[in-house]
Amino acid sequence: CYSLSPLILSNLVYVLLSNSLSLSESAFISIITTFLMLYAGLIFVFGLITVHDLSFGRFVGITLLSLLGILIVIFIGVIVFMLAQQLYSFVMTLVTEIRYR
Repeated sequence: CYSLSPLILSNLVYVLLSNSLSLSESAFISIITTFLMLYAGLIFVFGLITVHDLSFGRFVGITLLSLLGILIVIFIGVIVFMLAQQLYSFVMTLVTEIRYR
C-alpha cells in the first residue's frame, strides 16, 4: 500500500503542472510521471522481497513462473472460447440443416 504513494503524488503533480505549463513543456510532466511510476515499482519490488524474505534471483524466478502460469491460463481460456464458438457454430449448422429437411 505504501509503495503506491508515489503514484498518488504523480497524479497530483500531473494535475498541478498540466494546468500551469504549456504544451511544449509537457515532456517535463511525462518525465516526472514516468520517474515516479518507476520509483513506485521499485518500492513495490523491494517491499515484496523484504516481506517474503527472498533473494533478488529467487524473486525474478518466481515472477517469471507466475507470468508463465498466467499465460498458460490465458491460453487455455482462449482454447475453451474457440471450442465453444465452434460447438455453437456446429449446433447452429445442424439446426439449419434439420430445418431445411
